[in-house]
Amino acid sequence: MAISRLSQKSLTHLLEKLSKQEKLTIAFLPIKPRFADKILSGEKKFEYRKKNISIPISYVVIYSSSPTKKIIGFAELDGISRLTPSSAWRSTRHSSGIAKSDFDKYFDGHPYAYVLEFKKVYRLAQPLKPADIIRGFKVPQSFRYVNKDFLLSIINRGLLPSD
Repeated sequence: MAISRLSQKSLTHLLEKLSKQEKLTIAFLPIKPRFADKILSGEKKFEYRKKNISIPISYVVIYSSSPTKKIIGFAELDGISRLTPSSAWRSTRHSSGIAKSDFDKYFDGHPYAYVLEFKKVYRLAQPLKPADIIRGFKVPQSFRYVNKDFLLSIINRGLLPSD
């Protein structure tokens, strides 16, 4: 998994790529700040959910929940797997960014773990409030789908080239 700092050329290429993709499904994911930071640092390459994200998604918007309450990045996904919690832990523990005891507590009583694998992660140079993108935006408890324009707005407002 790569953590990207974009040059102007790379930023232009990314915007062109996203603009041309017709079937682009994006999920807005609230994530606890300690885990969101680990995703952006590359330590955490997987995100775990108890509920299925039923539509295949291409990208996730990374929202660092309270006390941060800002969009801090986004990521291209490599895929989503539905596994038993024990299988999920065995196959992802090397880059889970979470202690086994916390993982077990989170999935206690749940038959499945939905594992999102990050392919490429982008850190925003300027974290954004969701309401900066859509007035009155309500942050979901678990996740919500957002459209391509939402992601493009995030990139244009918060992802600045590194050079």
